Amino acid sequence: MTLFNVFQVFIILLGCLCLGYILLALFYPGWRPFHMRVKAYTGLHYLIKSESFIAWSAKVDPLGILGKYVYEGNFSLVTGYSQEHFKNLPDDYEKLIVSEDQSHRRMAIAEMLTGERDRWEGEYRIRSFSGETQWIREIITRYSDSRMNLWLGGIIMLNTAMHQRSRRLSRSEGFLHAVINALQQPLFIKNEDLKYVLVNKAFCQLMGKSEEELVGMSDDQLFDEERAHQFRQSDASVLERKTDLYETEVKLGEKSAYYYIIKSLYIDREDKSRYIIGVMTDLTVRRQQAEELKKALERAEEAVRSKSMFLASMSHEIRTPMNSLLGMVELLSETPLNEEQRESLEVINQAGVTLLSIINDILDLSKLEAGRIKLASSPFKLGEIIDEVLAMLQFRANEKRLELSSEIDDSLRVMQLAGDSDRIRQVLLNLINNALKFTQEGGVKIEAKVLDLQTSRMSFIVKVIDTGIGIPEGDKSRVFEAFSQSKLTEGAAIEGTGLGLTITKDLVELMGGTIGLDSVEGVGSTFWFKLSLPIVRPGMSPSGKIMVRMPRVLVVEDNPTNLQLVSSYIQKLGITQWDVAYNGKDAVDLVSGNLYDLILMDIQMPVMDGIEATRQIRRIEKERPLMPSARILAMTAYSPSAEKQKFIQNGMDGMLRKPFLFDDLRVEVERILGNNFFVQIENNTEE
Repeated sequence: MTLFNVFQVFIILLGCLCLGYILLALFYPGWRPFHMRVKAYTGLHYLIKSESFIAWSAKVDPLGILGKYVYEGNFSLVTGYSQEHFKNLPDDYEKLIVSEDQSHRRMAIAEMLTGERDRWEGEYRIRSFSGETQWIREIITRYSDSRMNLWLGGIIMLNTAMHQRSRRLSRSEGFLHAVINALQQPLFIKNEDLKYVLVNKAFCQLMGKSEEELVGMSDDQLFDEERAHQFRQSDASVLERKTDLYETEVKLGEKSAYYYIIKSLYIDREDKSRYIIGVMTDLTVRRQQAEELKKALERAEEAVRSKSMFLASMSHEIRTPMNSLLGMVELLSETPLNEEQRESLEVINQAGVTLLSIINDILDLSKLEAGRIKLASSPFKLGEIIDEVLAMLQFRANEKRLELSSEIDDSLRVMQLAGDSDRIRQVLLNLINNALKFTQEGGVKIEAKVLDLQTSRMSFIVKVIDTGIGIPEGDKSRVFEAFSQSKLTEGAAIEGTGLGLTITKDLVELMGGTIGLDSVEGVGSTFWFKLSLPIVRPGMSPSGKIMVRMPRVLVVEDNPTNLQLVSSYIQKLGITQWDVAYNGKDAVDLVSGNLYDLILMDIQMPVMDGIEATRQIRRIEKERPLMPSARILAMTAYSPSAEKQKFIQNGMDGMLRKPFLFDDLRVEVERILGNNFFVQIENNTEE
């Protein structure tokens, strides 16, 4: 048998041995001697797969000198040279190795020849046939054959691509480290032992320590016991996937700084190790500004409350005697009076009515300025409201022998709109009353026309046209100002505060509309306002949203009366079926076997409260990640607004404070279910 045949047998045996090691490692991973040695031949597995290798062996004579080399492999792929180029393998191959990289390979071979080591594995560079630099990974092993002859065997592998990937990875890690240090926000990473394993420069500056000092430390070494305990609890919550967001106060030295800390969980793909990644945002200045703004707002609100209380008190004090006065005037007018007495009594009555009107105007203006007037939303027909107002004011037109008429588009008589009908009625009363007041002959006409009609929204204009005294050009700009009147009315018999149009303008703008006027002195005036309101259709809410998909609903409520009320509201939304649970435990059991899109969750219940039920529901949902999660809306009594954040941190999506109205529930349901269930029909507003 020739030496070459021996080499072939060796290669075959070596391959079989590697295969055996791999099989043993796969099926008997606990067998450490083989399992550990398989790792040494991972390069061989790579070579066999890619065939980009050269295998060589050389016998060591008794004097420790390498004999003739035997080699086989893909020379052209590894070096760019053909196999014939390597007539003397050691010398010819070493000439290709970059001079700076030759020494550590030669030293390793020398140590093997003297028995100082049995194996060497390393990387070095060679110059290929094309002149390019290639990276080589070589494994050299010292072994004995069956006759106790000493041999050295090596495997030369082309490793350029892998080396480049490694360098790119190293470069990427460098870039990532640079980016992390460039962040102005403090950033840290902790391991499962809650010790810092990575920090950026901003975090080091915040803590007043170097990176070397911080790595390996825990919060116990950085903060007082109370603060460290708080951080340990939040870290445990992140590791258990209960929460990854909270706000806390970090006290540093004698100063207190507020930081918003976002913590998230990272799990290593290979060893499944868990890490906590934290980013801190300094909220100190923002909180100070918020505190100052809050105090300023409280002072302003206190001033408004004082003003409102004063006006309410004065209103009561004035209205009580005024009602008595007007009542006595009415009784006195029914007694026998001469003509002079009757005229005097009429003056007293008119003055009293005027004074009551002034008081009402001032109160309305005060409420608007304080933002205390809230708009309602209910279905109405504009044509019907205009007819009602005209009927109420017909007697005034008759007294002055004026014609009071209307022209209304048919669409405005038959189509229902969603809005505050009482405020629209008040606007019409103010404008028509104003027109009748300043018109002595002719008449007042109301025109209502559609400007734009969409699938779910209508824009319209209402004009109040009179043949009165008109308004001079110079007075038009201040018509809607408070306590302002035209020069033509100064000193005339026309009375009033000048607040009616101011209130009307504020109401129209509060409803999202615009108001204006066109007037010619001595000819007449046209006051107009434009509004754009949703059309009420079956299945559509006043907000202009329509339900396009029926949600699966679970109501969790232990009080029968509240349950009946919530059920009626759900039915009013257009939802025909829903499930009911009378405590948190029943709710968790139902969620375990069913899918829900919306859960209305009471907070205070027997057996299990709403917060604990929500936590368990969220854990159930994590076990079925392919299924959509339910939206959970808390229903709670006597709960301050600050509690909402607590509910959200525990997995809820919103809060309703009992007692709540149907519109409150509708708005929250539309918000948390979103476009998957409710669609906003096209909305065009007339500018």
